[in-house]
Amino acid sequence: MYKQIGSLIFCMLMCVGCQRTSILASSQPTSSAAMQATDPTAGVRPTAPAPSRVEATRPAIATALPAIASASYSGKLVRIDAGSFVLQLDGTPRRIDIPFNEKTQICRQGCTEHWSDLKPGDRIDTFTDTAGAQGVVAQWVVANQITGYGRIATIHDATLAGVQTFNDGSQLPREWHILNDTKIRLFNGGTEIGQISHLNIGDEIYFTATADDPDVKTSQLWVMSIDVLK
Repeated sequence: MYKQIGSLIFCMLMCVGCQRTSILASSQPTSSAAMQATDPTAGVRPTAPAPSRVEATRPAIATALPAIASASYSGKLVRIDAGSFVLQLDGTPRRIDIPFNEKTQICRQGCTEHWSDLKPGDRIDTFTDTAGAQGVVAQWVVANQITGYGRIATIHDATLAGVQTFNDGSQLPREWHILNDTKIRLFNGGTEIGQISHLNIGDEIYFTATADDPDVKTSQLWVMSIDVLK
């Protein structure tokens, strides 16, 4: 009987020893590799966020005109001198340097203007194409172009006055100055150049014009063409 009690006590002591060994083992630090085997994020030190940095604003640099034969560009005139102008393209910080020559047509209060009549800040529409050995150059440049539908309210000398009507029903007062080279396409199909004798009060027109002011709400317009609708 005493032998059986001794064996039982020995077994109990052995179990306590095993549990202590297991507890000690579980309290030891586990290697990163072992931890990541069961948890990919275990043992991975979080990376500190990069300090915020405010970039200094740098002026945009004008790039050369792409070697595309025929292309249209719209934007704001940044700079112009004899031989080229820099355009800030609409909707992008990109600037391009566009060459022109003595054959480039300049339209600003008429289409017989000199390049020096263009002003920084003008809204520019231009079309480029190849020009022999000179490469790609501007074929024409239109400053502050405005197009739309209107109705003639008065006619005085070479000036038409009325309103431009927009799709939402809103209107803007306009004065359309007819030039010697203004092309007028009549409702009956005829065409007149610089003549308003067949225009009438109440005529509805579609016009293409330029302005001295880049503001699209300016009232003073110089007309390149008019289509009489009715």
